[in-house]
Amino acid sequence: MASRMSIGRLFSHFATTKSDEPALVAGDGSEQITWAELHRRTNRLARAYAAAGVAKDDTVAIALPNCAEFFCACVAAWKLGGTVMPLSHKFPEAERRRVLDLARPALLVGSEAVEGLATLPAGFVPDPGLGDGELPDVVPTYWKALTSGGSTGKPKLIVSHDDPHYDPESPDVDYMHADGVHLVCGPLYHNAAFIYSARGLFSGNRLVIMPRFDPGLALDLIERHRVTWLQMVPTHMNRLRRLPEERLAGADVSSVRTLVHVGGPCPPRLKLEFIDWLGPDRVVEIYAGTESQGVTRITGREWLEHRGSVGRAIRGSRFEVQDEEGRVVPPGVVGEVFLMPAGGPGSTYHYIGAEPRGRKGWESLGDLGWYDEDGYLYLADRSTDCIVSGGANIYPAEVEGALESHPRVRACAVVGLPDDDLGQRTVALVEAVGDRPPPPADELDEYLRPLLAAYKRPRAYEFVDRPLRDEAGKVRRSALRADRLPGGPADGRLVLPSRDRWRDLRTGSAAVDRLLRVLDVDRVGERTFVGLSMDRPTHRVFGGQLLAQAAVAAARTAPGDVALHSLHGYFARVGDPAAPIRYEVTTLRAGRSFHLQRVDARQGEEIIGTVTCSMQRGEPDHLAHQVPEQGSSTPPEDAPARYPFAERASDDGTPAGPVELREGPQGAPPGPLAPSEVWLRVPTGLPDDPLLHRVLVVYMSDYTILRAAFRGHAVPRETTSGASLDHAVWLHRSGRADRWVHYVSTSPSAGAARALGSGSMFSEDGRLVATSAQEMVIRFRSGPPAARGTEATAGTEAVSVATGRTGRAGESAHA
Repeated sequence: MASRMSIGRLFSHFATTKSDEPALVAGDGSEQITWAELHRRTNRLARAYAAAGVAKDDTVAIALPNCAEFFCACVAAWKLGGTVMPLSHKFPEAERRRVLDLARPALLVGSEAVEGLATLPAGFVPDPGLGDGELPDVVPTYWKALTSGGSTGKPKLIVSHDDPHYDPESPDVDYMHADGVHLVCGPLYHNAAFIYSARGLFSGNRLVIMPRFDPGLALDLIERHRVTWLQMVPTHMNRLRRLPEERLAGADVSSVRTLVHVGGPCPPRLKLEFIDWLGPDRVVEIYAGTESQGVTRITGREWLEHRGSVGRAIRGSRFEVQDEEGRVVPPGVVGEVFLMPAGGPGSTYHYIGAEPRGRKGWESLGDLGWYDEDGYLYLADRSTDCIVSGGANIYPAEVEGALESHPRVRACAVVGLPDDDLGQRTVALVEAVGDRPPPPADELDEYLRPLLAAYKRPRAYEFVDRPLRDEAGKVRRSALRADRLPGGPADGRLVLPSRDRWRDLRTGSAAVDRLLRVLDVDRVGERTFVGLSMDRPTHRVFGGQLLAQAAVAAARTAPGDVALHSLHGYFARVGDPAAPIRYEVTTLRAGRSFHLQRVDARQGEEIIGTVTCSMQRGEPDHLAHQVPEQGSSTPPEDAPARYPFAERASDDGTPAGPVELREGPQGAPPGPLAPSEVWLRVPTGLPDDPLLHRVLVVYMSDYTILRAAFRGHAVPRETTSGASLDHAVWLHRSGRADRWVHYVSTSPSAGAARALGSGSMFSEDGRLVATSAQEMVIRFRSGPPAARGTEATAGTEAVSVATGRTGRAGESAHA
């Protein structure tokens, strides 16, 4: 029977009792370290740290991503009696410098040289000549120091008073078992992920380390490694539940004994889904601060009896709910929640860079709440302004200070608004200097990039023309937030930055760059976009452009784990290419396997088109087949290239248009039902962006689809007029728009002043990438011709089906 031992001796113990068992496993399969190897490796690494100047009770800052190296660095520091301080490897230099100036670590691991500080880079390998034998047992006074921000966002250190001795056979962590398998889901610079992972290691658990959270990978790792324990924040849980229902239902999660969730309120719907999926005894919620002033806990079974509660106090800690005068309120009355640890005030931590916030030894996390007759605590709201987004704390004052340093910003206020995925999203209200227009959202986002970590940068902006501060100079954030909740007077005014713009790409072709700028619609509201049209010789908006822009708007308001699958567009009115188009997105269904959006395209007050876009989550093949490729299987290299809609040749020798078209072999004059065959591509290289290529395939699907309707008939161009009515595209498989796409189209039917076109788009290797269909109205101005003349051959001039202008048959401009 093992007894409590120091952290350093724990690893010596496990190296003996679990020698060849895995201790650390990389979730991407790149590395696995046994307990014996971990012990030897960290002994040598500790000697290297000692040579760099680390001694007992020195702070060692570790700025590494989620990986085995992170834990090796921690263990090496603990063996020297050091205090480990995880630090985000993503911190901008200015933010990192503030933390380092406060902590004054003896060593920074995971960084290039920093003036005045000993550093070791990521991937550091100690001198092989350093010994890997046992080290003296040096016990740290404090084994962890964690970074946080006060109410102003100014950094502070929370130095934990946790006992640096553990019993490896009797874990004192919530429902954690010795010899378990622990899945590391969250970033290790977040407090909960680090603390629970470290305690799992101290309990002899195998750690399976995810480089970053991916719901599909998480489920795979649970099954593959028979994970018994994991800790998540509600954002992780929400993304996991968005996996296809078939994947979740078929997953073997029987090994999971405990899922602990922390880091913000969990929506009741989501909580119930996890209780139903895993069972009520395996879902546990913890409410606590990093300081551990007090802790409450509730199991899923308890929660079903006390829905919405965060539990009862445990580990000898207590809570009180007090009014503004410090008096304890009775059950059911909302007040501020105060906590007291079992050992009394100050027994669990001390601050560096801040002072505790409390009353007579009782401390508050800044939450409002109430309790019931059974002693279960419920949270009502946060009394502080801290925003909890994706389990991370964001302090408005820090973001406001960075924004107000911009020369065109007079004042700003930062609030958190509800978000289904993150819990809250950060929104900045900006007041510009003087009468000048406010800086664009993208400019502000770029300005903040070196000043704030990515998760702290606002996800949306609103530009206001009234002062944000009252006469006392205070910002009333609660009122500002309430106005911007759904249905509030300021709902819908947000402008979202676009952080990965296609318009910034430079492809080497001015024509292609222009097309990418047009398709990269501007986000002017949470679900509203504005797009312009290509400069083309036509008096109508090209339907392929409208469809592609609608697809971008739909995709950029959908969850990140769904892919564009199909579009069904209806063209209601003629679109003016000289006027902007406003795209308004409505979610029709947010399902687990697919997501459905409707996009209304408006010019002025009129809808010129509406497009329904379906997006799906990846699934394995169940049935799999496709039609064989028709016609020529290779592009006609000797056929002349042409660029539809190009007004003139380019001056610089680059392609004159954004899409290159080559005619396929046509053979003898075809009959009315014979297919049309062309090859299409964007004539320059493009980045590996799946959405970009899918959108361009949608755009190109409107090229030549109606040609087959004309090729079997003599169509005097001066006697006809027409317009496309609707267009549908199904995206079956991935494909690249910058490689040849073989487009084979037919016209199954024409009659009653309507003609139908359908097409199949094949990749260079014969895979069916997309299927399309379009119907047009076509009329002869003076009635049907008296006689049918010679059939029009492929490539001859014919009337444009949508514009009445001269053009290649089947290239339509519409809406």
